[in-house]
Amino acid sequence: MQTIKGKRLELLHTTHPENLTDLLLSLRTTERGILTSEILHDPVLLPDIKKAIERVAHARHNRERVMIFGDYDVDGISSTAALFLFLRDELGMDVSYRLPHRVHDGYGIKSYHMDEIAKTGTRLIITVDCGTKDREPIEHARVLGMDVIVTDHHSCPQILPECIAVINPQRTDSLYPFRGLSGSGVVWKCIHALSDFFFPEKTESLLQKYVDIVSLGTVADCMPMLDENRTIVRRWIIQSQQSHHPFFQTFVDTLKRPILTEEDIG
Repeated sequence: MQTIKGKRLELLHTTHPENLTDLLLSLRTTERGILTSEILHDPVLLPDIKKAIERVAHARHNRERVMIFGDYDVDGISSTAALFLFLRDELGMDVSYRLPHRVHDGYGIKSYHMDEIAKTGTRLIITVDCGTKDREPIEHARVLGMDVIVTDHHSCPQILPECIAVINPQRTDSLYPFRGLSGSGVVWKCIHALSDFFFPEKTESLLQKYVDIVSLGTVADCMPMLDENRTIVRRWIIQSQQSHHPFFQTFVDTLKRPILTEEDIG
């Protein structure tokens, strides 16, 4: 093959190989286990996660209304969907959600959002993919009688909001080994922690159940394919034909491929 500038290239394959992983490993003399092994950290290492679990357990026991506040991008919507479905379907909680409008609201929580949510009888707000820098609206929520749990992955200010919990691996005091999670990745780890607390015998199956939604946010937010992000995306690519969620079933059926790639997800 000759390039536009006259250089010659040798194509190793003129068609797609049946097993791309084996081809790549053969070219770089790398052990297969490096690409197929999983990394899964203990969610208890996330900052404030135990406080968040206790507050969710309290809300569940007392049948409090919970509101998830998300973001308008793919990661924010994926985070919202995963946590909403988990709290509703697995924990049987009274839960709803609020997504901001990209143009009219912009990114993050506003005080008027708290006013709107307070009118619904909500006692607990859980933010996803936002909230770390929203001190004033979160303080306003407290004045209105609502508790707030922040789950986020964005950079942290010097002073964090005063609330029940700020679960963010980017915190300077975080002991969590990996800081590169997406917002939906942080939610996945919250699902991990809540599953361990409420029904540890089902943790693995529940992590797998929601990994397709979480993968969507991880890839669309352009997170590095390292550490737990690789685990998240790899899990979904392997089990993409058995998704529990109608959207992904339709998505896979439309593509008509036996195995999805990260480009398909993006």
